[in-house]
Amino acid sequence: MRRIQVPDNEVYDLFARINTYSEKLKPQELRNAKWFGDFKSSVYLLSKEFSTFFVENKIFTPKLILRMAEAEYISELLLAMQEGIRQGDRRTLDNCYKTYDDDFPSRKTHEKRFRETIDTIKGIFGDDLPQSEFSAIRLLYPLFCAIYHLKYGLPRLRSTRKVFRATDNPRLKSALETLDDLITRIKEAEADHEEISLSSDDRKFYDAYSVHWVHADKRTTLTEHICKKLTKALDE
Repeated sequence: MRRIQVPDNEVYDLFARINTYSEKLKPQELRNAKWFGDFKSSVYLLSKEFSTFFVENKIFTPKLILRMAEAEYISELLLAMQEGIRQGDRRTLDNCYKTYDDDFPSRKTHEKRFRETIDTIKGIFGDDLPQSEFSAIRLLYPLFCAIYHLKYGLPRLRSTRKVFRATDNPRLKSALETLDDLITRIKEAEADHEEISLSSDDRKFYDAYSVHWVHADKRTTLTEHICKKLTKALDE
């Protein structure tokens, strides 16, 4: 690990967090204190740019932003862009920060494509994202991966890719709304202890959404299903 002089403002910020919350630092706060290289710089650049997006769309609360939840989330998305869908756990991200500390390959390209993918999601949903199930981090992750895959190709994902334009946004939104409605119907049925008929694909999608969504195979299932729905909408 390179020895880098830590700016005073970062030291003060770290101790301010400790004093403010009087609780153990979270993993992302520890990464922020330990790493100062290329990957971290990219994460926090994007974090500053999109913190308002995360708060306005009710993805993270201001308090979670202060605890660097959005930075950890962006780290996971950048890792997916670089290596493909990975497990959502502490060890995976710790290794990521270590691996890409000296050099984060294609950093500028990743940052540009990250911005474009978020802008695409904003373009599809407009002002409706906060009311959608896709504002939940467990669904925003595979949605981001699916949109990124259609636009640029996500490493190791085998789903069909399809070129689309901003004029296709209404069709893409309609396809995502069917998944939103599916989740709502299943939740309501479960609350009422009722059974509803589902296709095997829809059941697999919901099971991946509802249980262990941070596992790489569940994230892949969610992403592939979203890709399938979006490409089908573009074919119609």
